[in-house]
Amino acid sequence: MTCGKRKPVKEVAAPEFPYIYRWDRCLGMPVLGGVRKGQLCKVLIRGGRNSCTVEFADGFQAVTSRNALRKAKPEEICQARSPSK
Repeated sequence: MTCGKRKPVKEVAAPEFPYIYRWDRCLGMPVLGGVRKGQLCKVLIRGGRNSCTVEFADGFQAVTSRNALRKAKPEEICQARSPSK
C-alpha cells in the first residue's frame, strides 16, 4: 500500500534564543542583570516547581520562573538579530 506523494518538509533551524523574558523585574542586582524585559533568552535547565535556568545573549544566567518566558515570534527574533541604527 502506498501513501502517495509527500511534500518535502522544509527544514528550519531552531533559533539560538527561542524565548523572550516578559517580566519587568530585576534578575539579581541591577548592576549585574538590570531589567531584562523583552530580551531573548534560552532555557539551560528546567527545575522543579516551574523554575528554570535561563541564559541571555550577553551570557548572563539566572534562575527564574518559567511563567516569565514566552516563545519568541519569528519577526521578534529577526528584529533582535538585525543591528540597530
